[in-house]
Amino acid sequence: MPVRATGSYVGHAFEPQFVLNIALATLALGHQKLFSPGDSSGVEREMAGLCRADRGHVVGHWRGEGMALVDAVR
Repeated sequence: MPVRATGSYVGHAFEPQFVLNIALATLALGHQKLFSPGDSSGVEREMAGLCRADRGHVVGHWRGEGMALVDAVR
């Protein structure tokens, strides 16, 4: 599964991180592709095929964990 470490791109702000990840997931679905990898470690890999569903995650420092599934409606 393709992974993107969004905090590496935009920083690690606790409060807006979840909303930002949902916005990035929505953009990826709108373009039907995930944005390019930003690291050279091999953790982030190119995505083969179309992006049809995406997840946005947030990990809080104290009771702030969350996850959302964003699905394309066609």
